[in-house]
Amino acid sequence: MYAGRIVEQGATAEVLRHPQHPYTRGLIASRPVPGERRRRLYSIPGQVPDLAALPAGCAFAGRCERATARCREAIPPLLGDRQRAACFYSEFAEVTA
Repeated sequence: MYAGRIVEQGATAEVLRHPQHPYTRGLIASRPVPGERRRRLYSIPGQVPDLAALPAGCAFAGRCERATARCREAIPPLLGDRQRAACFYSEFAEVTA
């Protein structure tokens, strides 16, 4: 969930192994790795949008390296079967497009 919207859902093991939404990938990349104390943690660039005034399209578009005008204009639907992601550029969107 990002900014009050579900961006990805599925079995935990599958989402962790094969994340489809850029926010999910960022969260996974930012987790600490046991035994790597000096490793600098990844931080997702940008700021969380104002929850009282969410943008028209994907709430993550302002922080996403893949965002296009389409992302800023429309909220992507959750696509997929057992694992679903709300991203116009996920593997699931490319299959159903």
